Amino acid sequence: MNDCTRIPILRLGDEEPKVSADCSKDQAARRLYDETARAIAQISDGRHSGSGFFIEDGSRVVTNAHVVRLNNSLFEVRAHGGKAYEARIERYDNLNDLAILKLERSQRSPDVLELGSAVRLNKGEKLYAMGHRFRSRIVCTEQTLSH
Repeated sequence: MNDCTRIPILRLGDEEPKVSADCSKDQAARRLYDETARAIAQISDGRHSGSGFFIEDGSRVVTNAHVVRLNNSLFEVRAHGGKAYEARIERYDNLNDLAILKLERSQRSPDVLELGSAVRLNKGEKLYAMGHRFRSRIVCTEQTLSH
């Protein structure tokens, strides 16, 4: 598999992130959730699960490598509204803990996120991560950029 070299990587400091179950306490987090939640996916191989998000034309999903563990399984990718897709690993980068899944049979999600660049971020800015925690509803994690 190829490296995920096109994906910008942002390493956070060692500070423990704050978790808010519904993002409702922070207006910026709430707005971000409202604009992006439909593109967040839940990924499962039947034993393990994790989160990812749809990119490009909706036929690919970015996730962490530890979620898919470089196996040849067919993964279930469930979109925010509950629609299920089947996917296989297309690219895998264990060093940076990133993987890209490709949906089977020309399937596509209508909701995608655009990849950005960490170059424009400044120390002290708030960062948010959203995903399914232990097959639950979407949770929001807040972190302050420290480097």
